[in-house]
Amino acid sequence: GDRQVSEEQIVALTDDAQAAAHVCLGETLLRENKAEPAIDHFKRAIELGVRDRDVDFNLAIALEKAGRNAEAEEIFKSTEAISPSEKIAAAMNHYNARRFELAERLLNMTLGSTEVSGDADRHAAVLRFIGHSWRHWGAQFDKLIGKSSNGDALAVERERCWDAAAKAYQEAGNLGDVAARDHYLALQSRRDPK
Repeated sequence: GDRQVSEEQIVALTDDAQAAAHVCLGETLLRENKAEPAIDHFKRAIELGVRDRDVDFNLAIALEKAGRNAEAEEIFKSTEAISPSEKIAAAMNHYNARRFELAERLLNMTLGSTEVSGDADRHAAVLRFIGHSWRHWGAQFDKLIGKSSNGDALAVERERCWDAAAKAYQEAGNLGDVAARDHYLALQSRRDPK
């Protein structure tokens, strides 16, 4: 079953362990779309000495979800010094760790670069993985819809994610990415007809 960690249990840990617990709780709350408490945990982890780009990105995403866009943008701006190749590599690490929203955000940051847009195959591959990130992010809502009192809102969020996935797959397919076209068809076939 679900295990809850209390604030008292966290306080009893060393600073490093407390910081790790706050990061873990923040990530969990972010996945559950509980942005405000996630923000508190990410900020506390940073106060305890965490210096990790992933935590910064997750904090920015939580701030964005909470409607605190100016604060989120400040954090995102601090990452602009990373090259597109580094962003793609980091995004793939996040993707493989099932942090799909963060992967999508980093991949999207590379689309305006000549390193990506100047190479049609690479551009299509980035778009395909943006599609994958959105598709998997949306699929995570499937597990929650039946178990939650706000299932209708979660279904809307899932559809928003899948719409974004379909758009990315279409754009990649338009660049000649056959795999993206296949993913587009597979995604659309699992959705309810509109």
